[in-house]
Amino acid sequence: MSRDIEYEENRSIKGIKCKNYILCDTVLPDWWFDCKVCYLCTHCHMSFGSWKSGETEKKGKGELAQHENVECIICLENKLCVEQPCCDHKICVNCFKRCYYGEDIESLGLEVP
Repeated sequence: MSRDIEYEENRSIKGIKCKNYILCDTVLPDWWFDCKVCYLCTHCHMSFGSWKSGETEKKGKGELAQHENVECIICLENKLCVEQPCCDHKICVNCFKRCYYGEDIESLGLEVP
């Protein structure tokens, strides 16, 4: 992955937002790309990215594409949706958080819109 200077400079807060910020609310330090060579926080990289540990290998998209005004396949409402990490199905942010983080997502420090 090459450095995205425009993404780094186009920010309204101190630090760089994780590419999945809408899901994790994580702001990365300015040095993150130099160390990790990506714009994903550790949680998103491990949960939605590709990694290998011994014989176990997981291939995901990493950065999950966002789609405006799409019908969520779970709640059937037209909302901002994100693609699933390992397929092209799209679900809204609320349903995504419920599916991946469980009902008690407040304990993870993630906000429910």
